[in-house]
Amino acid sequence: MTIVATTSPNTSANVSHPMEPRVGIASDGAMTWPRRMFRLSSFEVHVRPYTRLSARLRTLEGKRRMSDSKAESVAEGRLRNGPSDPSEIRAMYDEWADGYEADLDAWEYRTPVDVAELLRTTQPDAANVLDVGCGTGRSGRALQAAGFTSVVGCDLSPQSLKHADATGAYTRTVEVNLQQLPLPFNDNSFDALTCVGVMTYVPDTEAILREFCRLVRTGGTIMFTHREDAWQERDCAGVTERLTTDRLWQTISVSEPLPYLPKNGEMGDIGVIVAAYCRVS
Repeated sequence: MTIVATTSPNTSANVSHPMEPRVGIASDGAMTWPRRMFRLSSFEVHVRPYTRLSARLRTLEGKRRMSDSKAESVAEGRLRNGPSDPSEIRAMYDEWADGYEADLDAWEYRTPVDVAELLRTTQPDAANVLDVGCGTGRSGRALQAAGFTSVVGCDLSPQSLKHADATGAYTRTVEVNLQQLPLPFNDNSFDALTCVGVMTYVPDTEAILREFCRLVRTGGTIMFTHREDAWQERDCAGVTERLTTDRLWQTISVSEPLPYLPKNGEMGDIGVIVAAYCRVS
């Protein structure tokens, strides 16, 4: 409703009766009401036609209903026991790409920041870093904020990579399938490698960790995260010890379970382990 007030030289103490409205019929058959005027003291109040006000109210009600019925994340119910088939993983993350960042913000996911800060403490002079499973670029942005300016990202989801490219955090991005080894990078290509929130989707833990060692130069750093439940189920402690025995790396640190997705109803009770290793040969 729009109110227009004008000063009238002839004021009255009482409100006059409205002028008799004339009802018309619009071309679409809808009933219309003309503008009506009331005289109130020294003000003239104009009310826009009823049909316009009604349409506006219907619009506002529609927006309210849309807000109330906002769709839940496309990943709901698909995280705890997620797919392992690459085509299913790709389809899931392609579908999720547009809403991924907003969902993780809502779930208070901060592991990429934790890993980037740990790498800055461990190897601040890493000249080039490989971000494995970079997704929409969340880890890349965290690495950039930590001072790493040469970062290559790789991921299975082309839609996620479009978002990653748009962040400006990567020198380049590459579409890869972590279950098809070797990855398309030369031996000893990187000073450091990070893999955050990805390992659950890679069934052969030992194979991918040995591949990480191939890609990182001697003295470089390999950091990855793993859900605490999968860490136990896949005997990650045993796998990492075998790589130590084979003189591929030495342990820098392995964290206690940390908060993973604390505000996600499906995953809030699961922690994440952050593991860091130094490449030795």
